[in-house]
Amino acid sequence: MTPLDKAVTSDISDQRLLRGRELLGKLRAGPREVGLEALALMRDVPVSGSSRLVDVDRALLDVAAHAAPADARPLLEALLTQYGAALELRTEACLLLAETSPERAIELLEPMVAKAHPNRTQPPAEFIVRSWVTACDHTGRSPVPELADVATNLFADETARILAVKELGHRPEPLALQSLQAILIESTGDGYLRRMAAQGLRDSLPKESGCEIFERVASREADLNFAQFLADLLQKHCR
Repeated sequence: MTPLDKAVTSDISDQRLLRGRELLGKLRAGPREVGLEALALMRDVPVSGSSRLVDVDRALLDVAAHAAPADARPLLEALLTQYGAALELRTEACLLLAETSPERAIELLEPMVAKAHPNRTQPPAEFIVRSWVTACDHTGRSPVPELADVATNLFADETARILAVKELGHRPEPLALQSLQAILIESTGDGYLRRMAAQGLRDSLPKESGCEIFERVASREADLNFAQFLADLLQKHCR
């Protein structure tokens, strides 16, 4: 029995499932042979004939993607783009592809990010956006144009919009700031998104510029709850 096989077996028996942080870290950092073994184990049908727990396959996929990224890439691509596997496994593949093969992830994810709305045939929109950011950061490409589209799209998935706004708040690029301002001044918009947009502008803009925007929006604000939020923000940040 190989170390990986033994680890998988023992973890299943005591329901730790390869989730131990130390064990998983060691396997992920292992040589290519460990990754190939993880792929082989994924292809094996359990002796009992029953379906294997999805957490086991997720752990094996994680090991394969990090220890043997080139070998695991075709499987990650298939899980990302093809319907059929458990959604948890497809979501894991989306995240792992962005982390271990970011250039390829950008090719596959770009059209998905543009359609960041609920869709049962692909991983949840939030994780597509998260993976997009990861892949872009790994390659030096700015994710802001796509994040701006998601953040300002009223028809996009709500969790994807929230994540996009949070990410824009960490990226003081002109388009990011413009998008946050557009969300902030939309008086009929989502109050939570507007608060995050305000916080992103507070953290990204020079104090004088940010306070000028907050003062202007506060002077015209019709939503009493949001007006109070702006008053508190002005009191703490600007005065």
